[in-house]
Amino acid sequence: MAKPKAAFLDFATVGPNVDTKALEALVDVRYHDRSDLFEVGPRVADCEIAIVNKSKVDADAIREAKRLKLIALVATGSDNVDPAMAKERGVAVANLRDYSSTSLSQHVFAL
Repeated sequence: MAKPKAAFLDFATVGPNVDTKALEALVDVRYHDRSDLFEVGPRVADCEIAIVNKSKVDADAIREAKRLKLIALVATGSDNVDPAMAKERGVAVANLRDYSSTSLSQHVFAL
């Protein structure tokens, strides 16, 4: 069985030395350092998964990506994704919940 196709739209924004072996074991991923708005649609057009940190995934990109099933955010926020179009197209949107919660609370109490 073929692995799902994925595009990591802004890999350079997650920092250096990120180990991608586990991701590559699960999906056939193409890495892009950054993606401007006009580049997102063509880059996810044939993908089941869009992986994004800061790049904007607007309604047009979601509408045109007929195979898209999941937008995986490697961040806690999701304001860079059009939720209405994702819902309309049945595309799941998932972010990193509770990312850094312990560190943040420790920092607050240390102040």
